[in-house]
Amino acid sequence: MELSCIIYLRMNINYRKILIESRIEKIMGFSGGVVIEGAKWKCLIKRFV
Repeated sequence: MELSCIIYLRMNINYRKILIESRIEKIMGFSGGVVIEGAKWKCLIKRFV
């Protein structure tokens, strides 16, 4: 599955709230950010340093 979107967030934004409200199925964290996966989409969340 290809990435549906890339979201750039500032460090002070609480992205967990966004994830919960978006009904995420899978969350994979890594050093550059977080990949969130839904049924028919995948999204990369990168953090601004």
